[in-house]
Amino acid sequence: MWRLTGLLPVGAESGKGGPIMKKTGKALCLGLAALFLGGCTIGGVGSPAYPVTTEPQPLPEPATHDEAFAKQLFDAANQARIAAGLDPLQPSGCAEPYAQQRAEALVGRPLEHDSLIALNQACGLAGGVSGENLLRGIGNPGEFVQAWLDSPTHRMNLLNPQFVHGAMGCTSEPTADGEYRWLCSHLFLG
Repeated sequence: MWRLTGLLPVGAESGKGGPIMKKTGKALCLGLAALFLGGCTIGGVGSPAYPVTTEPQPLPEPATHDEAFAKQLFDAANQARIAAGLDPLQPSGCAEPYAQQRAEALVGRPLEHDSLIALNQACGLAGGVSGENLLRGIGNPGEFVQAWLDSPTHRMNLLNPQFVHGAMGCTSEPTADGEYRWLCSHLFLG
């Protein structure tokens, strides 16, 4: 059994609000969890254009970095872009360490976005476009990407044609009941 415990797009940080989640951030997050757990899709009938498995990925022992899961999630996100008629994101070696640091910095803390100005400067995007999707939960890459697609603000990041590069950083964190869940940061650069 998997559980989705939180997803936040840029601008929806706890207490700060974003364009859509200003006053309904917690309700939207809970609504997404209910929608995700119910197995519904938004916008039509049928299965997504990329494979989604129903079996959760086994979680590793506590780790500070899980490259394999991050790659699977990055690839699943790119499959969603391709299905929508967009080019896949090219991996950004510059942004990858930043994505990993973001994921690790959120272990045991609320999902809150940080400024991406330092990322833009470090990767030569002064004045460029960037974004971030965060996730925390138990599931597999296809399920997490579907949850992002079902959230309007996550979907805007994931399917934004201005974004051409990306990076994914993932780690695992223990839950109160002794299980482990994924914590990931997906960065987008344009």
